[in-house]
Amino acid sequence: MSPQEAPSDNISPSPIIQMATGFWVSKTLMTAVELGVFTKISGYQNDNNSKSMTLREFQNIIGIEESRPAEALLQHLYLSAY
Repeated sequence: MSPQEAPSDNISPSPIIQMATGFWVSKTLMTAVELGVFTKISGYQNDNNSKSMTLREFQNIIGIEESRPAEALLQHLYLSAY
């Protein structure tokens, strides 16, 4: 095996981690689109003079009964800059 064919000692998990996080970001965005999150938030703000909404209000307009998944979705959207 020539030096050019020798395996690198600098193996990094970075490509796999980037692929996984890219999937999480795209799945979060697709979920938000399927639930109509952006349209419903826009409608809420139009009806309420751009007032911020509480987590409970978000749950009600999206139709998520439990607070933990609603909060996780909001956090992922925020961290993904959506």
